[in-house]
Amino acid sequence: MSSVNSRSFLSKPIIYDLGQMILFGVLSFLLGLVQFQIPGFDGGFSDLREIPLIISLFYISNPLYIIGICTISALSTPENGFYFSTLFMHLVALLVAWYFYKRLEKSSFGIYKIALSWAVFMVVYYYILLFPAMIFADRLQGLNNEIGIIDNYVSLIKATRFEIVTSTLVIGLFAIQFEVRKDLEIHKNNLESIVERRTAELEKANSELRRINELLTSNNEEIKMLNENLDELVKERSKKVQQQLRQLKNYANMNSHQVRAPLARILGLLGLLKMEKDEEYKILHMSKLFDSSQELDDVIKKMNRLLETEVH
Repeated sequence: MSSVNSRSFLSKPIIYDLGQMILFGVLSFLLGLVQFQIPGFDGGFSDLREIPLIISLFYISNPLYIIGICTISALSTPENGFYFSTLFMHLVALLVAWYFYKRLEKSSFGIYKIALSWAVFMVVYYYILLFPAMIFADRLQGLNNEIGIIDNYVSLIKATRFEIVTSTLVIGLFAIQFEVRKDLEIHKNNLESIVERRTAELEKANSELRRINELLTSNNEEIKMLNENLDELVKERSKKVQQQLRQLKNYANMNSHQVRAPLARILGLLGLLKMEKDEEYKILHMSKLFDSSQELDDVIKKMNRLLETEVH
């Protein structure tokens, strides 16, 4: 938890810029200690402090921090040098360089055009900004008045050729490296965005597949239940059909046996009645005919009850 809080604290713009200011100020201070004296120029010297000063422009977000960087850098001014001159010339030159960097950052130049632009600007930085600002600051303090301005300027150019070439090459190469790294960071962020989008799409697709799978599982369960119910219905209907077949068989048996017997007797008695002359025998045959009719009626009622059971 504490490490997360510390990263959050360090990621704040003010803290970040203060850290960059101290870092590049100290680097410039250290490189300022490696000095190359300028012959015939009192307090003049050449060093490589310009490299971290220019590179700092790529990292700080507010030009006010340039004041702090220049203040720290000027602390390595040698005893025979002039602190104010060192501070003033770097402050003026870096503020203009800051404006140049911001304009270049908004341009649509490619990597190598940016590097070439920095190489050209480094010449402008030294010859038009840094050296004139140094001479002006010295004149304000009454220094090196015995030497003409043109002579001072020419002596500075001659004495700092190594520094100018070195700084120009280093800054140009750093600009290339910085732009390449920035492009890689952009591609990385784009790739992460694509991966996140594709991951979200895959998660959505997986969620949809899970929903469809759950729906299919539910449908399978319903189909399984319907099949089980269908099996029960088929068994029940088969049982009912078997029962109905048995009833129909009973019905056919009653029709062919139980109905035929009383009906045959009735028909036989009717034939006797037609031929019988004796009234007493007719009455006896009528009595038997009635009994056979009752028996036939009972059989028909049984058959009706059997049919009603079959229907239900």
